[in-house]
Parts: sequence; C-alpha cells; structure tokens
Amino acid sequence: MTSAVVSAHVAAYLLFKRYLRRLDYKRELQALSKIFKSWRELKPRFTKAEAVLPKGVARRLKPSCLQDVRFLRVNDMSRVLKALGVDKESVYPIEGMYLPRTRVILFEDPRAAAHELGHHIFFHVLNPSQRRKVELIAKQIVETGPFQGDRRVVHLLREYLEDPNEVFAFAFEEWAAGGAPSLYRKNALKPLIDWIEKNLVV
Repeated sequence: MTSAVVSAHVAAYLLFKRYLRRLDYKRELQALSKIFKSWRELKPRFTKAEAVLPKGVARRLKPSCLQDVRFLRVNDMSRVLKALGVDKESVYPIEGMYLPRTRVILFEDPRAAAHELGHHIFFHVLNPSQRRKVELIAKQIVETGPFQGDRRVVHLLREYLEDPNEVFAFAFEEWAAGGAPSLYRKNALKPLIDWIEKNLVV
C-alpha cells in the first residue's frame, strides 16, 4: 500500500464520515424511504446473517453480536449514496455501509457486510470495559503495525483510523474471512483477532 493510495483512501473516508455525522434516526429512515417505497416493502428484503456471513461464522458468534441488526443486500451502492445526499464521485468506492441509528447494514459484497457488522458490534454490543480494551489494542496496532517504516503512511493511517471502531471492523472482517492469514492480518491485526476469538465466540 503506497502513500498515494492511502492518501486517497483517507481523504475519501474523512469526507464520507462528515456525511454520516449529520445523520440521525429520522434521516436514515428518510434515506431508506428514497430507495424503497416503504418500510413494509423493505422488511422482506432483509437477509439472515447465516446467508450473508461466511459459512459457520453466524453460529460461532455470541447471539448478542447479531441481535437487533439487519442485513440488506443492494445491487448498487450509488443509490444509497444518492439517497444520503453524497456525491459518489467524491468518495472512495463503497461496498457496504452501517446505519447505526436504524441498525441496518447495507452491502454489495458479503465481506463488506462482515466489516459493517464489526461496526455494529463495536457500537452496540461491546460494554464500556471491552470497548476500552479494544481501543487500547487498536492504538497499539496503528502505532506498531507493518507500515511503521513509512512515516507518511503511518501518519495517514493514524488519521484514517482515528476511530478505533474502524480498526475493530477491519479485524472482525479478517476474523470472519478465516482461512490462511494475510500478511497484514498476521503482522498487525492478530492481537485484535485473538481478542475477538476469546470474547465474542461461543
């Protein structure tokens, strides 16, 4: 990952984050209603976690991780961005989104759904003590991760990952994917993945 790539990703992320900060429950519902005619029409479209997450992941998670969260597959995230008033061209390509007030996960790619579920867990499942622990681990990951040799990249990553929930979501995504760990996962995210395995798995 080069500095230029990280820089573009960071700029897009921070811009998109400003849009999300303006949303409340009512505006989330309004955005959804622009895509779907009514909540009644929307409800049957929700997908069960077992059908979205990689095989076996939903069964392994503690029930609280999947409580009160809904998954909704969309064919074109640009419709969602437009409904939210976001210029698609101004943001990094988005394959998933978590609306924290309505607790709806919108996704094109199932891997993105796992990432967004990580956000839900961070905000709505972890207790204060667990969140503080995750924040500490996330801080250590950013400070000692595999990009520490490139000061420019480290600076950008710190800006991008200023919210520990983003680090947690990346780690949860990697945990859910399973299989052989990638270099990034092995070098940087393993402490947080181990924490997930210890605290969120039955």
